[in-house]
Amino acid sequence: MAKDKAKRQRDADPDAEPVEVILQKLSGKLRGEEGTDLVNRLHAEVYHELSGLVGHTVSTGSSNSVLVLGPNNVGKTALINRVVDKVANSALVVKLSGILQTDDKLALREIAIQLKLENVVSGTERVFGSFAQHLAFLLESLKSGGAKTSAPIVFVLDHFELFCHHHNQTLLYNLFDIAQTQAAPICVIGVSSHFDVVESLEKRVKSRFNHRQLVLLPPSSFEEYYKMVRDVLMVGEAHTDWNSSVTKTLDSGHTLKLFKSIYASNNTFGYLKQYLVAVLSLIDPFQPLTFEHLSEVYTSQAEPSSERGLLQGISVLELCVLVAVKHVLAVYPDQQAFNFEMAFHEYDKFAVRKAKLFRYDRSVVMKAWEAIQDLELITPVDKGVTKVQKEFRLFTLQVLPDQILAVVDANAPLTVKEWATSVTFQD
Repeated sequence: MAKDKAKRQRDADPDAEPVEVILQKLSGKLRGEEGTDLVNRLHAEVYHELSGLVGHTVSTGSSNSVLVLGPNNVGKTALINRVVDKVANSALVVKLSGILQTDDKLALREIAIQLKLENVVSGTERVFGSFAQHLAFLLESLKSGGAKTSAPIVFVLDHFELFCHHHNQTLLYNLFDIAQTQAAPICVIGVSSHFDVVESLEKRVKSRFNHRQLVLLPPSSFEEYYKMVRDVLMVGEAHTDWNSSVTKTLDSGHTLKLFKSIYASNNTFGYLKQYLVAVLSLIDPFQPLTFEHLSEVYTSQAEPSSERGLLQGISVLELCVLVAVKHVLAVYPDQQAFNFEMAFHEYDKFAVRKAKLFRYDRSVVMKAWEAIQDLELITPVDKGVTKVQKEFRLFTLQVLPDQILAVVDANAPLTVKEWATSVTFQD
């Protein structure tokens, strides 16, 4: 009875206003035929594979470990939550964060709290000396509680890269060891935006991880991205007027150009959600969607980083670095991340062929790179501590290519203007 009620709450209300339905879609609360779980549709292959792994642990009691990797705002946490929700009645779920659980003692205490065994830990702290003994005792305590409390456990380690900085990586070692030896039915899911996080694992930890990695990426083309926008904004057949206004607005050339600019700046689902929520907040219940709604939010979000703001007054070399980044993103349209080496390669090709007077040593260009990073015109994909060399650390662009062109047109030498608007040089 309760399940049926919960299901009705998740399904679309035919009397709900279109804006309300879309907000429920974006929040993940609407999972009936109307919602069809947008994140799962975007990453269907990863969703099915992860569901299979967790489901196998729940149904057979066998253990697994996996890393879910992807840039920020791509939908990793949302997808994992969907998978975990499916087994919530059949398994225990423990969610840890590398930001909050900064050492193994805090992690162990949080595990005990979420498993409702905090009294067991507090009563044995002086009996056992090691993390492994404490964790093993917790799992044994679960086994002794009868069938209901002997359920499999799903561990979700968000900001997985930060757990790699724990002393001796004891937490990771023990969890992976339990999973490998099948000592208890657990599934360990690490979540990180660091694609090279496996390299941060100690040798003994790496040997116990099964090296299964699932990667989530943003839409690989603008066409796929725009279809996602349309899917989000369209609602049930009962709302024909709304759907007609969406179709008319999205088919407009002005709207197409606007979303191409958004896609070039940040094509993640998380960023799109933030933008559309702001747009929907402008619309009255019985008002159709128009280009003016989309444009108003786009303009207000772009202004703080416009040429009148942070871009004003930067040096010619710093501007050249931004133009180089723009060309990198044009060369690799399927990705939004770049590093210094990629940008320097584009800059140096330009300087050698067209503007030897603007050619500077790598160290000087690195100073310009660091300057635009300080201004947050580019921001690192990985926000925490990283072992990646600074030349290869991945960044995303926080200003629109059109804004870069506007500043180049107003302030840069003619040679740089020609380069900024040209097709990228071929090797």
